Amino acid sequence: MRKRLFTTLLLTVIFILNSCASTGVSLLSFMPEDGEAVIDFEGFEFVLLTTSGAEESFDPSLSKDTGGALTVGQDALIARLNDIEETYNCTFTVRGCGRAKYNMTTYYVPQIVAGTADYSFITTNAIDTIILYNGNFITPWNHTSLDLTDHEKYGNEIYLTSASFKGDYYGIMPAYHGVGNSFVGGLIVNNEILRDYININVHELKENKQWTFDRFKEILEACTVNVGSSVDIIPLTNHDNRVLVTTSVLANGGHVVEYNETTGKYSYGLTSPKAVKGIEFARSLYDENLCSHEVENGMNFWEEENSPFCLTNSGLLSKAMYVFEDIDFISFPYGPDVEYGSVCSTYIQRDTGYIVCPISADAELSADFVSIWFEEIPDYTKEAIIDEFKTTMFFNEKSMEEYFYMSENHQYNYYAQFGDLHEKFDEFLASLSNRTKTITEQLDITTSMFENQINKIFNDD
Repeated sequence: MRKRLFTTLLLTVIFILNSCASTGVSLLSFMPEDGEAVIDFEGFEFVLLTTSGAEESFDPSLSKDTGGALTVGQDALIARLNDIEETYNCTFTVRGCGRAKYNMTTYYVPQIVAGTADYSFITTNAIDTIILYNGNFITPWNHTSLDLTDHEKYGNEIYLTSASFKGDYYGIMPAYHGVGNSFVGGLIVNNEILRDYININVHELKENKQWTFDRFKEILEACTVNVGSSVDIIPLTNHDNRVLVTTSVLANGGHVVEYNETTGKYSYGLTSPKAVKGIEFARSLYDENLCSHEVENGMNFWEEENSPFCLTNSGLLSKAMYVFEDIDFISFPYGPDVEYGSVCSTYIQRDTGYIVCPISADAELSADFVSIWFEEIPDYTKEAIIDEFKTTMFFNEKSMEEYFYMSENHQYNYYAQFGDLHEKFDEFLASLSNRTKTITEQLDITTSMFENQINKIFNDD
């Protein structure tokens, strides 16, 4: 009887295998590709704590009912989250902390210390990240199983470096779920105003290797002649008084913080010859009344419409797209001390967003979820996201190419690593447009303080 049963089972298996072979279907196709069982989180609830009002960015089902339909991207993300919960036996909850972007730590640090934090992830900005790092409140992602060399998935190298401290990486992002990194230091050009003063195309200048400090200054000087406008023209508007100095330094090959590969040490970079020359260029624009930063957030550019150029961030570009009929977007011109085209002077700083893991969470469990959560959304791929962005955001292909050039090649100004001194660093950058002291005098006042902070954060001192 046992022999007959074994023979029957064997013939059944052979019959199934032959059937699969004849139909082109393999039994292995019903198994996961890696041959392992699907992860079972056993009903665990993963909680993301984010700033108040940002919940719907991670879970569009939390959007307030406005009577309008959700976008294709929002529908796709909701479907993906539902699929993750069903497939991997877990729940994903997004919770706003009721705090603004720059004071979240006052909410969750006490909870982490008290052991009452019940969340797996926190969204932070650069300033929050260093506060959490200094307090030993977050776990480095490179201490988990995540492969952070997968920059397509977790963020490019500069992005990861900007949330790293002494070799450990604390901040990541779902890179497949967005267009790219936000950045500071792009130039929006209002061609309608510019044509009143000079007949140029900024993209042609760049292609012809004429997009330089000197040529840019000549263009700004040409925009000072009164052509009958009811308001005074401001050739260059800066949305923030720190941006022009930092951008000019980077555009001339300088750095806020420099790394010496020979010694393995970091040092203060604003005293280098390249950085000083970049600062001098920015200062000359202030001294000759070719720029202004007196009105925050580019009010001159958007509301007064009395400026042909605005040095701003990538987020404000979308605003310009809906205000003006003829604009361009281009990177800052190149300084005299760099090979033309060899640097990109955009950078990321305090507004950069990360997802971090509090020490109160099971880091490896959180990493297992992240590896699934950060995958490309099947119904809304990265390619589709970028294509939609291109279609809705840009007037011309050259400006679109410039946007992605700046997004993919940005630098980092190490702003957050100044920690408790970041506000003093803000004041210092702003003071470089103050004509009461020379650049050398201002550098002398602050250099020792910032050098000590760099040694503390980056070096072993």
